[in-house]
Amino acid sequence: MLIACHACARQYDVGHLDPGKKIRCACGELNVIPQPQVREAPMQRCASCGGELEVGAKHCGYCEAAVTIEDRGWGESCPQCYARLIKDARFCSACGTQIQAQTVRKSTTSQSCPRCEGDLVTCEIHGGHFTECTGCGGVWLEEGSFEQVTSQHEHSSAVTTYFTTPDRITAALSAKRVNETKYLKCPACGDLMNRKNFARCSGVIIDWCRGHGYWFDAHELERILEFVAKGGLEKARSKQIEQHKQEVRKAESAARRARQQATRARGRHGGITIGGMGGPVSTQDSLLGAVFGGLLAGWFG
Repeated sequence: MLIACHACARQYDVGHLDPGKKIRCACGELNVIPQPQVREAPMQRCASCGGELEVGAKHCGYCEAAVTIEDRGWGESCPQCYARLIKDARFCSACGTQIQAQTVRKSTTSQSCPRCEGDLVTCEIHGGHFTECTGCGGVWLEEGSFEQVTSQHEHSSAVTTYFTTPDRITAALSAKRVNETKYLKCPACGDLMNRKNFARCSGVIIDWCRGHGYWFDAHELERILEFVAKGGLEKARSKQIEQHKQEVRKAESAARRARQQATRARGRHGGITIGGMGGPVSTQDSLLGAVFGGLLAGWFG
């Protein structure tokens, strides 16, 4: 069975998928597989070249192909007008649509969608793969795959290229966002996933399970890749570095004040030594050590 995307008219062979299932086109549009509709095709156009036929013609006046179907048999239905196609036809004999079907390479999984509990399928593309929900269009990426698609190297992965076509980015920027605040279950282990603002400033809230992967609601992955392509990660890192520098400056200022207070206290009481197992430690060293320890834990934890 052939269908055409209702947004960009790309054609797909979905004969192995049940009616009611959904597939996402390369342009980003989610299409529902309809019930088969077939009607007999009036012979108005040549099935070989698409040229217009004269009434009652037995051969095409352009390519001289035979108009009769006895030797060729019937094939699929046209993805645009649903007229029955002649077997191996390159054009619909009713409306003239050129037949350029793409095969949807998808295999079912045992996992269910954490958002709508629909079926998850593995989508094979040239040079990579990802898992997608046939219901809401959400995408699941393993940790390694996500690291590849957010890499700074141009065309870092097949998935990056697939999700950053102009059609998909345009659809993503105009798509309605999921506003429901809900902790989702990891498709791999079933535990509740964490929620975080990607890069702390992208505005895209993603769900992730450490060691397993990341879940993106429909069009979220495209928005993240657009954010990365526009230098969002570099800006986020620069902002974090500047914040850490400010924290260090505040810690140094606090340490200086503490040292001055300690000096004044020693002058009043004859000297106070702040020490430990390894010997005397200044107040400034203690505070800076605590601050830097906290920063390192926040950065790498």
